[in-house]
This record gives sequence, structure tokens and C-alpha cells, in this order.
Amino acid sequence: MLAADQELAKLAMTLPAGAIGEAEIIAAVADSARFDVFQLSDALVGGDAVRALRVLAALRAEGVQPTLVCWAVSREIALLARLQYAAAHGENVDNALARLGVWRRRQPVLKQALRRFAGHPFAPLLAQAAEVDATIKGVVRGQPWEALTALVLTVLTLGRPAIRARH
Repeated sequence: MLAADQELAKLAMTLPAGAIGEAEIIAAVADSARFDVFQLSDALVGGDAVRALRVLAALRAEGVQPTLVCWAVSREIALLARLQYAAAHGENVDNALARLGVWRRRQPVLKQALRRFAGHPFAPLLAQAAEVDATIKGVVRGQPWEALTALVLTVLTLGRPAIRARH
């Protein structure tokens, strides 16, 4: 309640005089919302680049350990790789989802992601995720958050049509 009161006071100071509307409150809450790695996973698998990058930046700003973020991203890549392998070897995707314990509410977005990644091998993504993990642990030189961002961008752009410049 104290945080809500402080947010309303901040809005009252930053907005023009008058009543604070629902739209202003929703926008302020959305901007200060806390994120978790599962929201990043959902945005990543759903192909929502704007949201994924926003959540990633918020996780970094909130001081979430890069190890946890890497785990979540790697987990999604590995899950998609297992589903792709199962489908390629004749297993029904619904059966594979059930066998892997995927919640029903996540199944449609994962099926959509499989279609988006059709024909793209996951081995290079898994290797990149392993390198990010090694970077986080100090085995490979580099900046952990930069490596994580590069991995997220690779996942988001894989399977998308190339953007061509207009002449």
C-alpha cells in the first residue's frame, strides 16, 4: 500500500493538474512492474522481441543474477530442441508436450514456436547458451549481460524472414 501511495504521489507531481486517470495509472504500473525469468521465457518463446528485451533489461536493472536468466533461456531452448527432435522422429507433438510435462496453457505458444523454428537446428543455440554460461562463470572472457542479450536476440531472430532494405 505504501508503494501504491508513493506511485500516486509521484504521478500527481509529474502530470498536469487534475484527476489522475486509469490510463496514467496503468502506464505507471506497467513501467514499474517487476519481472521474472518466466516472463522472459514466455516472451522469448512467443517471439515477442519488444517484451523480451524489456524484461531482460528490467531483470538486469533489478540485479537478477545472470546465471538464473541463462538457466531460463537455456531451458526454453532445450525444451524446443527436444520437441523438435520428437516431432522429427515421428512423435506426435501433443504427446511430446505431455511427456515433457509442459502445462496446457503453454502448449499453444510452444507449438507456434516449433512452426517458427521449423528447419532451424537448435544445436548452435545450445552451444551459444553453453558459451554464455561459461562467460557468466568466468571461463570465457566477456560480459555476461552482453552475452545474454546476444543469445536472446539470436533466439528472437531465428526463424524470422530476413529484413530487406527498400531501394
